[in-house]
Amino acid sequence: MPMGHDLFHRYLEETDAFQGKESKSVELSKAHKFLQLVLIVANVIFLIFGCVLMGVGSYATNHPVASLAGSTLPVGIVVLGVFIMFLSFLGCVSAWKQSRFFLGLYFFFLMLLTFLLLVVGASVVANKSQASTYMIQGWSRLDNGGKNGLQDQFSCCGLRTWNDSYAGSVCPPGGPSQRACLPVFNDLFVANFNSAGTAGIVISFLMVLFLGFVCLLMRGIKAKKLKADLDQLHTGEDSAPAEAAPPTQQ
Repeated sequence: MPMGHDLFHRYLEETDAFQGKESKSVELSKAHKFLQLVLIVANVIFLIFGCVLMGVGSYATNHPVASLAGSTLPVGIVVLGVFIMFLSFLGCVSAWKQSRFFLGLYFFFLMLLTFLLLVVGASVVANKSQASTYMIQGWSRLDNGGKNGLQDQFSCCGLRTWNDSYAGSVCPPGGPSQRACLPVFNDLFVANFNSAGTAGIVISFLMVLFLGFVCLLMRGIKAKKLKADLDQLHTGEDSAPAEAAPPTQQ
């Protein structure tokens, strides 16, 4: 048999993604099994969270309030949901199959997502004072129908003052509490900015913890593989036939 063919088969046997029967006979320790279960459950939760983000992004695309922030934010939410779903599926499969190779890929993408969430969360919290600027820019992009829809939904009229020159053509009945739309939008978006930024920072710190879990599980899988190789080596030595004695000459 050619040497290259032997080396290829040896590589497949030593790669975690193609574990042989001898590796399956050795079990992980109880602590590493617990980490494996934690990663699987956590990634299932993240998978559901990714589906929720996709739904929220799709709903926000057609919501009147989203017109103030433009189409970039809803599309970004959908893309983030898809990425989290992919990452969660990769994490579940990697932990279930105990593959160090795919766990390494999962670790890289998880580290990238952690960094992005930390940066975005900190930026959102730091720039929450710019919410009014975003609202004014978004309001100026709306047509008359969009302005009327927001005024009717939030019971406000005009941008800075009641029924000012930036108002839509139809103002809802204001009664004694005639209010402009900008303060309403500003309070709404500042609260959401704080929640989104804080959530991004908290989730990023939780993901740092999961990065540690992934490292520990990879070490456990490596130790399992090493023990399986040692057991196989000892089994092979014990089962090797004794060397036959040379025949005696008569």
